[in-house]
Amino acid sequence: MVNEVVNEVIGSELRAWRGKRGISRLELSRMTGIGHRSILRYEEGEREASAAQVVLICTALDVPLVTFYGRVSDELAAASQSPRSAADIAASFGI
Repeated sequence: MVNEVVNEVIGSELRAWRGKRGISRLELSRMTGIGHRSILRYEEGEREASAAQVVLICTALDVPLVTFYGRVSDELAAASQSPRSAADIAASFGI
């Protein structure tokens, strides 16, 4: 469950902030050295981004790292206090 929540939150934040900054996946790929297909898979929650990759992404998007991981922490805390499934948590993010 933890990995699913982490992947969904990181993907959701990545997609949202990339959109807010008006940066395409290809542009972000060039800025970070991370493949554009990997970025797509992170956004879809299909692949786990390493901490180093999240740092690169946050730096490129000019977003504090705590923005991504703070939300992960909040969602994991909420999940541990209620019997919500990973699918319910993902749905709350519009995924």
